Amino acid sequence: MKSINISNIAAFQPLTKTLLTDVLVILSFSLTLVVAHILPFPLYKLDPMKILVLVTVIYSSRWNSVAIAAALPILSFLSTGHPVFPKFLVMSSELMVFGYVLSSIHTRQS
Repeated sequence: MKSINISNIAAFQPLTKTLLTDVLVILSFSLTLVVAHILPFPLYKLDPMKILVLVTVIYSSRWNSVAIAAALPILSFLSTGHPVFPKFLVMSSELMVFGYVLSSIHTRQS
């Protein structure tokens, strides 16, 4: 079985890198939803959505991180029914601003 060398991820084409980042973020988000019901402590206090948006800011473009920030609460609503409709609009807005500001800071630092 061949392993994936993470150090070569920068050599990928930008679209491939973005798609790989999106797939990994969505899969880890789905896994987080499953694990959150199993763990004896409240996982939401770690704010996993912001952590995943931070990952997309680091490894992807600004607009992709904003799109992921908008999609995560919607995916959570569709899969678990939580947060309720008005709340996921507020959460999406908050995460989109968070992703935009962080990506602006990350762009200036680079």
